Amino acid sequence: MKKYFSTIVLLLFMIAAYAADTGKIKGKITNDQSGEELIGANIIISGTTTGTTANINGDFVIDGLEPGIYSITVSFISYETRTIEKVEVKANLEIVLNIQLTEKLYDLEGVNVQARAIKNTENSMLAIQRNSATILDGISSEEISLYGDKDAASSLKRVTGIIVQDDKYINIRGLSDRYLKTELNGSEIPSLDPNRNAPQLDMFPSNIVDNILVYKSFSPELPGSFAGGYVNIITKDFPETFTFQFTTSIGFNPQANLDKNFLSYDGGKLDWLGIDDGARDMPEAAKGDIPYRYQDDTRLDAITASFNKIMEPKKKTSFLNHSHSISVGNQTIFLGKPLGIIASLSYDRKFSYYDDGEVGHYSLRSSDAPHLQKDLQLGDERGKMKVLMGGILNMSYKLNDNNTIGFNFTRNQSGIDEARYQEGYSLYHEVNFQTRTLKLYERLFTSIQIRGDHTLA
Repeated sequence: MKKYFSTIVLLLFMIAAYAADTGKIKGKITNDQSGEELIGANIIISGTTTGTTANINGDFVIDGLEPGIYSITVSFISYETRTIEKVEVKANLEIVLNIQLTEKLYDLEGVNVQARAIKNTENSMLAIQRNSATILDGISSEEISLYGDKDAASSLKRVTGIIVQDDKYINIRGLSDRYLKTELNGSEIPSLDPNRNAPQLDMFPSNIVDNILVYKSFSPELPGSFAGGYVNIITKDFPETFTFQFTTSIGFNPQANLDKNFLSYDGGKLDWLGIDDGARDMPEAAKGDIPYRYQDDTRLDAITASFNKIMEPKKKTSFLNHSHSISVGNQTIFLGKPLGIIASLSYDRKFSYYDDGEVGHYSLRSSDAPHLQKDLQLGDERGKMKVLMGGILNMSYKLNDNNTIGFNFTRNQSGIDEARYQEGYSLYHEVNFQTRTLKLYERLFTSIQIRGDHTLA
């Protein structure tokens, strides 16, 4: 036991003797501008592996150094490395070094960043409105997708100051289509109705629309042929990367869908596409001279018999409301230049029906009559099927940073198939009155555009 005790005492004595002959370096590492402590900075005795790191307060201590002259190297990430020369260490003394480091600066070559502005989001629409010199409103494709609108007319209902009539015609600030102008990508759209100035906006499916801008005041770059408002429908451009989108929806209205008593008629085989297949065409026999009665009764009877014999509506079972759309886009390199392509197809079919309608004609028999007289009172029943199809092919070719050319083909087909039956009593003529209506209202819109976007540098 005494032997072990003597050994421990001897070791302690030797350690104390060694420590008494060594020196110590301590200090703090900070930023030369802010004075911030540089936690984890490396402090090394140059030419050796002896060293330490700064603690959470930036302090460091290197002890057990033999007396002599040393060089101290201090380094830290993103800072200039600093070496302190001729640091003299003496036995039994502490050397204090408070070292400041300077942030390292790098000289980089110029960086050219190119990006394509995103214009179909709600934030981009707000930016367009903020930077516009005119009174401008609009709706982006992001917002259109959020609300699930199926066509441009449905989307414009959400724009302040716009009222949509008959689900297709717009009024801006109370002014009718006579005072409005509508364009597609800056090109005027003709009206499909000879009695209207503005086009039917339900012809444009929402999945081909990028933005809809509504100008409510004049500006030099806008057409001068409007007084109430100017609407510009901007179709989708080519994407930066491959995109694929498919949407489908099914709706049920107990008053119109899956109803066995839905009022319809036997039309053409392509009515479900909104297209007349020729079933309603005028017969060839009736396109020439038609004889008078008693002039050629045999030929007159043949002409009469050649017409479509379906003259009355019938009850059928209606289908569900449904809509579908698909779009594909991509960008590739053609002849060393970016070529963007986007193609989109859409189909929408909707049913509406009522059987408890009333139609009345009234007249004022005299200036002192206490009330209007009911001349005609009819019960009204109507079934309607509306079909909207749309397709777009958009191609854009980037010649260089300042010049882009594009091709746009848009084709929309719309059809409204209607059957109507009215029956009642005419007090004026004192007879029973009955009328039947079979109608297909077909509309077609085709647009071919070649356009360019050029910047004069």
